Amino acid sequence: KMLKFILLLLVVPLFALNIPKKLTSSLESGPQRILINFKNPVDLKAYAKNNGFKWDDMEENARGKLVVKLLKDRAAETQSKFLMELQKKNVQYDQLWISNAIAVERAEKSFVLDLHNHPEVSSVELVEEYQLLPKDTVAVPPKKKQTVEAGVQWVKAPEVWDKGFEGEGITIGVIDTGALMHDDLKATYRGNQDGFSHADSWLDGTNLRRSVPYDDNGHGTHCHGTITASSTAEILGVAPKSKWVSCKFLTARGGGNYNDATRCLQFMLAPNGNSNIRPHVVSNSYGGGVPQAALELALDALAAAGVEMVFAAGNSGSRCSSVLLPALYPQAMSVGSLNRNANTISFFSSRGPGRNGGLKPEISAPGSGVVSTSHRGGYVSSDGTSMACPHVA
Repeated sequence: KMLKFILLLLVVPLFALNIPKKLTSSLESGPQRILINFKNPVDLKAYAKNNGFKWDDMEENARGKLVVKLLKDRAAETQSKFLMELQKKNVQYDQLWISNAIAVERAEKSFVLDLHNHPEVSSVELVEEYQLLPKDTVAVPPKKKQTVEAGVQWVKAPEVWDKGFEGEGITIGVIDTGALMHDDLKATYRGNQDGFSHADSWLDGTNLRRSVPYDDNGHGTHCHGTITASSTAEILGVAPKSKWVSCKFLTARGGGNYNDATRCLQFMLAPNGNSNIRPHVVSNSYGGGVPQAALELALDALAAAGVEMVFAAGNSGSRCSSVLLPALYPQAMSVGSLNRNANTISFFSSRGPGRNGGLKPEISAPGSGVVSTSHRGGYVSSDGTSMACPHVA
């Protein structure tokens, strides 16, 4: 009886850790990519409230630095012993301090089952792939003169330009399939500006880890063009004098996972480790699947740092309550799609309401027949809330 009691005590922590059955079964076929979440992530809203201030009242650079410091300090506090163990075992990992988590590339079954011996670990998740929002592309003839596309006109960007606001001094991030150094995008890439580098302005969050911008799918390049195609080139974006930075986490086939997406969010909070050069806005044209808890914590961090996060609502319309995650999160401004030259919702655009009857999407923009830059060097017309999202960003 005593032996049975001791054995029971040994197995209870394993169940308390709640290792998902799907992960356990997947490990039978070999090593898996996992996300390890640690206890007591920073509650940034509570921190501000308990210390008698509001994040929005802080000076911009001080705000970003404090957010990053709090997150990194908590990660060091809870993860340091565990990281030493990973290094001794030569385990390949990525530290996601933005969410107090660690991503492990190839976790063996014995490694996962041993996690119950680490009281600082709160949960472990299987990392799953998901697909990018679907879209259709149609090649269009080469441009011969500067053009303001229909969507850019519809949001009345030229009227704002006439008032002297063309995005100057603003940096906009895009998390997507990457970006081709298209002729219409070269002048607005921050990595090409004096005092900046590729490391400050670009991250390849996929396993390829390339050090300069590229796009092997085309989706990201199209989104970039709508936002910041240069006023010196043939296509004009909504903010032609803004600068862009980019993080790639979606593959050539449009697949990806939320570990890599969270890594991109961490990059946007502190590009090359420097929160002072974080973008003001980030455009996110992806969604679906079941995001990990770490992603929502990352969105909390960016919100505290004052970075506006804009997400495509999804192409699952026209049924109700069809907005996809992460756009469904309250920290995300979700964007629906309007038909070309019309104030009507595109048939494919996901509809609200959101959680608990909340407003989703919050706004809509042109997403049908949107012409923008192609990763093959020309221009393409595409449909989707993915195309609407960058108009808003």
